[in-house]
Amino acid sequence: MKALRGHNAEVSLELLSVVETVCQNRDLTCSLLMIKKTGCFMKTSLPWIYLSLFLSATSLGYAQEISFFFSAGDFSGEPDRFGNTHTVGPGEAIEPRPFGNEALDDVFFDEDNLWLIYVHEGNTFLVSHAPGDFEDSPEVYMDITVAIGGTYEVILDHLDNRSEPGSGPIQAALGDNDLVEYSELNSTPATGGTAPGYPSIGNVTSGNMWWQTVSLGEVEVEAGEVIRVRVDDVAGFAEDFVTSTWNGVTLRVIELSGSILEVQVSPGAFDWVTDVSGNQFRTGPVDTAAFPTQADWLTVNANSSSDNFWNIREGLGSYGPILESFPNAGEDAPPLQTSVILANGGTYDVFFSLGDVGAVDAEENLVNQTPLNFAFEGSDFTRWHANDGEFKGTPGYNDYEMAVGEITVADGEQVNFLIDDVQDGTASRSVYLGMRLVARPSLQISEFQVSPGVFESTTDLFGNTFHTGPADAASFPAQEDWLTVNANSSSDNLWNIREGLGSYGPIIESFPAAGEDAPTLQTSVTFATPGVYDVFFSLGDIGAVDAEENLVNQTPLNFAFDGEGFTRWHANDGTFNGTPGYNDYEMSVGQVRVATDETLRFLIDDVQDGTAARSVYLGMRFVYVGPGMTEPVDPPVVPPVLPPIVLPPVPGQQPGSISGIDRAADGIISIEFTGVLQSSDSLGGEYQPVANATSPFTVDASGDAKFYIAR
Repeated sequence: MKALRGHNAEVSLELLSVVETVCQNRDLTCSLLMIKKTGCFMKTSLPWIYLSLFLSATSLGYAQEISFFFSAGDFSGEPDRFGNTHTVGPGEAIEPRPFGNEALDDVFFDEDNLWLIYVHEGNTFLVSHAPGDFEDSPEVYMDITVAIGGTYEVILDHLDNRSEPGSGPIQAALGDNDLVEYSELNSTPATGGTAPGYPSIGNVTSGNMWWQTVSLGEVEVEAGEVIRVRVDDVAGFAEDFVTSTWNGVTLRVIELSGSILEVQVSPGAFDWVTDVSGNQFRTGPVDTAAFPTQADWLTVNANSSSDNFWNIREGLGSYGPILESFPNAGEDAPPLQTSVILANGGTYDVFFSLGDVGAVDAEENLVNQTPLNFAFEGSDFTRWHANDGEFKGTPGYNDYEMAVGEITVADGEQVNFLIDDVQDGTASRSVYLGMRLVARPSLQISEFQVSPGVFESTTDLFGNTFHTGPADAASFPAQEDWLTVNANSSSDNLWNIREGLGSYGPIIESFPAAGEDAPTLQTSVTFATPGVYDVFFSLGDIGAVDAEENLVNQTPLNFAFDGEGFTRWHANDGTFNGTPGYNDYEMSVGQVRVATDETLRFLIDDVQDGTAARSVYLGMRFVYVGPGMTEPVDPPVVPPVLPPIVLPPVPGQQPGSISGIDRAADGIISIEFTGVLQSSDSLGGEYQPVANATSPFTVDASGDAKFYIAR
């Protein structure tokens, strides 16, 4: 583990209580931001900033996040679909019989000093009962082994007593940090959803708990390394009915770096140089015919400003030597070419650095300018200046790094970049400090998820882009024409957006039974990887997870592929996937085959048949099946069906007939007939009744030849 940054236990709760009061008084959907206070970071809510964003002319959008959830009550050790695994222990601290087990009827589990397994509607909690009065359960831990290295925010998921916030606290810490007490008083509560009770003696539940999240800090890890979270109950309560309830841990991706490669290119390599990863690079004049030797374009004479040569100076750049020219002194050094052969194919972000010798100050950079021209091979030069980039430090010259674009290459492909001094009269000097190429994460796509709260085109880590909006954009040109943040508004014919209640973040809901008819929505998805995908979408429900209750208080949703008619989907048509806030019922709606960068549109609408208390859209999921067929496949050969055979009737008998013959792919022949089926070894031979023959009669075609008639 490279770094672990937890939260200081000495956090000012005064500021947090003020923020929470504003949030409660304004009754608004809150957006998570960071507040820096006394040297630490803590998540809290700033609703007035979020509201101003919504009401401004700036379009409202929600960033798609990737996160991994690990349940406190999952002891299977099985990897999730991304390859992450986790363990919870120690085992002796946990009562192995879950709440509801008849064997616990006579056990005072609120006095046994063990964590109780409590399953509630797809969630499995660990609960310590009355920890300040009767019970003191041991400290437990969760070890998460990550499949992909990177930087993650570590989030504790827990519950608190909704009726008396703060009376159901829990302690937690990231790694070896000190345990900190958390409750709704210093956590972020969900803005809606179901309220689980807490388990009581007699296998009954009572009270109402509420979903809480709090950030424990950030970690930077390599693939295969372990993140540990420690949890304990809280002692010292006067009331004996409170609990410490642990739901699990969420890892939110900040940056995936485990598979990122970076190539650093020194401008002082004039012959091919190979780095430890197998990449090669060199720099020299573009026109090698005009400048065949280094002495024709390069000098070691520092500050030589009239020979039209590049000056090389050692140790002044981030990557070693630097190359500089002095255009304002009349110098015009030849254009240079940096060539890079990349060992590993993929997409790389491209950066180059220029040098400056003055103070690190934007105004001073304009007074004494040191610009540099840069171009991708085949493109025109662009003039770059210190203020166009990011200051990276002063290894000798001030290093200003420019983000100039991206390239996509195959294994072993060579790419050329052009550099030149600036001849526009502004450049006191032009200084080339080198380049950096950073590989995009190479992730093998297995599935991707689409949040319904993304209203502007957003790109995920796999390169897929998506957004949701009204299907009839002309009739609903602005977000306020079809969307509101007014929770439970049921008469304005707008979709309500509510934060944190769905598996993929926000949810969008309408209330048809109250007379509301929100406009038809369209989720557009552009696929980066071609192939075949299974398509799923999720609808929300707020009642008990029960098939009969789902029919009493229905929350159906209409869904359609673009160009097709709507299908009404209901909770009982899908698979229950847990309760992130609303119950998530996922529908398997079909399969698509797409080309690279192909865009598909999916339609969503509320249900106007008088049955829908509400229609709730929770988002979509696409599971990669495979590349699909790349070669045309001949259609299967269907054997011909022979015409019926009808023979003259035998006098005194009802006529029989062979009404059909069918040949299966395995060669078995079926004969459908009426009357009596007869067979012969030759066409003109004697026909005898087939013993026990009933229609249809099957014949193995691999045997000897036979002839059949029916009479």
